[in-house]
Amino acid sequence: MFHGQLALEDSILAIADKDLVFCDTTFITVKIWSDEVFGETPGIVLEALPLYHYDLYLLMDIDLPWQEDPLRDFPHKREHFMEVWHRELQSLNATYQIIGGDQDHRLQNAIKVVDEFLKTAP
Repeated sequence: MFHGQLALEDSILAIADKDLVFCDTTFITVKIWSDEVFGETPGIVLEALPLYHYDLYLLMDIDLPWQEDPLRDFPHKREHFMEVWHRELQSLNATYQIIGGDQDHRLQNAIKVVDEFLKTAP
Protein backbone atom coordinates (compact mmCIF):
# COMPACT_ATOMS: atom_id res chain seq x y z
CA MET A 1 0.00 0.00 0.00
CA PHE A 2 2.83 2.36 0.84
CA HIS A 3 4.54 1.97 -2.53
CA GLY A 4 1.22 2.19 -4.37
CA GLN A 5 0.29 5.41 -2.56
CA LEU A 6 3.63 7.01 -3.42
CA ALA A 7 3.40 5.91 -7.05
CA LEU A 8 -0.11 7.30 -7.32
CA GLU A 9 0.90 10.63 -5.80
CA ASP A 10 3.93 10.88 -8.08
CA SER A 11 1.82 10.17 -11.17
CA ILE A 12 -0.76 12.79 -10.17
CA LEU A 13 1.87 15.40 -9.40
CA ALA A 14 3.43 14.84 -12.81
CA ILE A 15 0.24 15.98 -14.58
CA ALA A 16 -1.49 18.17 -11.99
CA ASP A 17 -1.73 21.87 -11.46
CA LYS A 18 0.87 22.13 -8.70
CA ASP A 19 -1.04 24.86 -6.89
CA LEU A 20 -3.63 22.48 -5.53
CA VAL A 21 -3.69 18.70 -5.29
CA PHE A 22 -6.04 16.75 -3.03
CA CYS A 23 -5.17 13.29 -1.73
CA ASP A 24 -7.98 11.23 -0.24
CA THR A 25 -5.39 9.48 1.90
CA THR A 26 -1.67 9.54 2.54
CA PHE A 27 0.63 6.85 3.81
CA ILE A 28 0.13 8.08 7.37
CA THR A 29 -2.96 5.87 7.06
CA VAL A 30 -0.63 2.94 6.36
CA LYS A 31 1.18 3.73 9.61
CA ILE A 32 -2.00 3.96 11.67
CA TRP A 33 -3.43 0.71 10.31
CA SER A 34 -0.10 -1.14 10.46
CA ASP A 35 0.24 -0.20 14.12
CA GLU A 36 -3.32 -1.32 14.84
CA VAL A 37 -3.41 -4.55 12.84
CA PHE A 38 0.23 -5.71 12.99
CA GLY A 39 1.47 -3.94 16.12
CA GLU A 40 4.19 -2.08 14.24
CA THR A 41 4.92 -0.03 11.14
CA PRO A 42 7.49 -1.05 8.51
CA GLY A 43 10.71 0.96 8.76
CA ILE A 44 10.40 2.29 5.23
CA VAL A 45 7.13 4.01 6.16
CA LEU A 46 8.57 5.46 9.37
CA GLU A 47 11.59 6.81 7.49
CA ALA A 48 9.46 8.38 4.77
CA LEU A 49 6.82 10.03 6.95
CA PRO A 50 8.81 13.14 7.88
CA LEU A 51 10.13 13.50 4.30
CA TYR A 52 6.74 14.01 2.63
CA HIS A 53 5.03 17.28 3.42
CA TYR A 54 1.35 17.96 2.91
CA ASP A 55 0.31 21.56 3.38
CA LEU A 56 -3.03 20.86 5.02
CA TYR A 57 -4.84 17.80 6.32
CA LEU A 58 -8.61 17.72 6.58
CA LEU A 59 -9.43 15.36 9.42
CA MET A 60 -13.03 14.20 9.27
CA ASP A 61 -14.76 14.34 12.61
CA ILE A 62 -16.64 11.38 14.02
CA ASP A 63 -19.83 13.41 14.48
CA LEU A 64 -21.74 11.46 11.83
CA PRO A 65 -23.16 8.03 12.57
CA TRP A 66 -20.90 5.14 11.56
CA GLN A 67 -21.90 3.57 8.25
CA GLU A 68 -21.12 0.07 7.05
CA ASP A 69 -18.55 0.13 4.27
CA PRO A 70 -16.09 -2.52 2.98
CA LEU A 71 -13.16 -0.20 3.83
CA ARG A 72 -14.31 0.70 7.34
CA ASP A 73 -13.52 -1.38 10.39
CA PHE A 74 -13.80 -1.09 14.13
CA PRO A 75 -17.00 0.96 14.59
CA HIS A 76 -16.52 0.65 18.35
CA LYS A 77 -13.07 2.30 18.15
CA ARG A 78 -13.96 5.61 16.49
CA GLU A 79 -12.85 7.72 19.46
CA HIS A 80 -9.62 5.74 19.73
CA PHE A 81 -8.74 6.30 16.08
CA MET A 82 -9.62 9.99 16.29
CA GLU A 83 -7.12 10.30 19.14
CA VAL A 84 -4.54 8.36 17.11
CA TRP A 85 -5.01 10.69 14.12
CA HIS A 86 -4.53 13.75 16.35
CA ARG A 87 -1.41 12.25 17.88
CA GLU A 88 0.09 11.22 14.53
CA LEU A 89 -0.59 14.57 12.86
CA GLN A 90 0.79 16.45 15.86
CA SER A 91 3.93 14.30 15.86
CA LEU A 92 4.54 15.44 12.28
CA ASN A 93 3.81 19.07 13.18
CA ALA A 94 1.18 18.88 10.46
CA THR A 95 -1.29 21.64 9.81
CA TYR A 96 -4.75 20.17 10.05
CA GLN A 97 -8.34 21.12 10.62
CA ILE A 98 -11.18 18.97 11.86
CA ILE A 99 -14.11 18.94 9.46
CA GLY A 100 -17.46 18.27 11.02
CA GLY A 101 -21.08 18.85 10.35
CA ASP A 102 -23.93 16.89 8.90
CA GLN A 103 -23.70 15.48 5.39
CA ASP A 104 -25.29 18.58 3.88
CA HIS A 105 -22.76 20.94 5.45
CA ARG A 106 -19.55 18.93 5.70
CA LEU A 107 -18.43 19.67 2.15
CA GLN A 108 -19.11 23.37 2.63
CA ASN A 109 -17.15 23.32 5.89
CA ALA A 110 -14.20 21.70 4.11
CA ILE A 111 -14.33 24.21 1.26
CA LYS A 112 -14.34 27.07 3.75
CA VAL A 113 -11.26 25.68 5.54
CA VAL A 114 -9.39 25.19 2.24
CA ASP A 115 -10.34 28.67 1.01
CA GLU A 116 -9.10 30.24 4.25
CA PHE A 117 -5.90 28.23 4.07
CA LEU A 118 -5.24 29.30 0.49
CA LYS A 119 -5.75 32.97 1.41
CA THR A 120 -3.01 32.75 4.03
CA ALA A 121 -0.64 30.28 2.33
CA PRO A 122 2.69 31.72 1.20
